[in-house]
Amino acid sequence: MKPFNEGIKAFKEGRLGNPYKENTKDYRDWEFGFNKAYFANLERIESRGRSNQVQGSKKESSYATA
Repeated sequence: MKPFNEGIKAFKEGRLGNPYKENTKDYRDWEFGFNKAYFANLERIESRGRSNQVQGSKKESSYATA
């Protein structure tokens, strides 16, 4: 498996440590894959939050205000 794909897989499995030696192409490729998966996940989560805010943005509280 290529380091890029290993980085994606590592993110999905929750493994944070890069197994490659720093300042190498494999290290950078692994980091790129990991970061790509991270930001794709972040975008997915943020888009869920935006849709929830739009749909339920002005919910009335069940508590009475004074």
